[in-house]
Amino acid sequence: MLLTTPILKLLRQKHPQATLHVLANDYNAWVLDGNPDVDEVIVYPRVRHDGRLRLGAIFSHLALTRRLKRERYDYVVIANGGESPRAIRRGLSYRPGKLLAYVESERFRHHPSLQAISSDKRHESERMLQLFAPLGLDGDTPLPPPRLNFSPAQLEAARQWLATWQQGAPDNFIIIGLGARRRQKQPSAEQVRRWADAALQRWGTPTVVVWTPGQRDNPLYPGDDELVAPLLAAPQPHIRPYSGSLQTVIGLIGLSRASLFPDSGLMHIASAAPGGVVGLFADRQNSADPDRWGPLGDRAIVLEAPHSVAELEDEAVLAALERHLHP
Repeated sequence: MLLTTPILKLLRQKHPQATLHVLANDYNAWVLDGNPDVDEVIVYPRVRHDGRLRLGAIFSHLALTRRLKRERYDYVVIANGGESPRAIRRGLSYRPGKLLAYVESERFRHHPSLQAISSDKRHESERMLQLFAPLGLDGDTPLPPPRLNFSPAQLEAARQWLATWQQGAPDNFIIIGLGARRRQKQPSAEQVRRWADAALQRWGTPTVVVWTPGQRDNPLYPGDDELVAPLLAAPQPHIRPYSGSLQTVIGLIGLSRASLFPDSGLMHIASAAPGGVVGLFADRQNSADPDRWGPLGDRAIVLEAPHSVAELEDEAVLAALERHLHP
């Protein structure tokens, strides 16, 4: 969703009088709160949540489909960088004048309302931009940075938590994140400790460490309790772990002087923050390719290791943080 916001800005600039709706699920619709480029965010509930079927969501989908048919959209765009059969079927059910989508299989190619788009771009946002060529957007246009409004409630929650930590201040700390689906993209506790020690010595900045609570074998989303355990067992006053509310984490990112995250949703959120982000990638053969999924914007730096983040030299990481702290 965040990687779509640069295209929404370009679309609004190209068609200032158009009505622009975004259909988003109840997991990520908040990303567009306060976005001036969108007239309405239409939220649909996920049918499955935490591995459970939500029967009420099925009836909500039926009512939503009836409403969206009545809108009689000129265009519906499936904003994915590749084919999504489920989203294509959903888009066609709204009976738009034209549906724009990436199509790789034959089953949709001859539908009269569907215009199949192809792409020669690498990054996900650039691929999505090419979907809008029929609406007059140039696929080679430089993308603006992602947009996220850090809400007053998020920032206030972060300030209240920071007020309980004598080492931290709203304008003088960095964040290191641990959460990622693949272990090879995560720094070790020892790396975090070394980077936090160096940050305190070089720049006088304490460090907030955020992680995903839970066990590594959680089938829904792997947790990082085992990874963070050495930091919790030997606490240091300049290293403060936090694993509470997501909204507080987002507020902390918005207040931090710089952030360092493995490839994850939080990495992209941090790319939209004033402090910017250093994104960690590894093992692109079996994991996300930073050329397609790297963070966007002037305040985004990518560090990539061949096989594991453990291979990264400390000085490379600290030099990247230095660029954010002292541009």
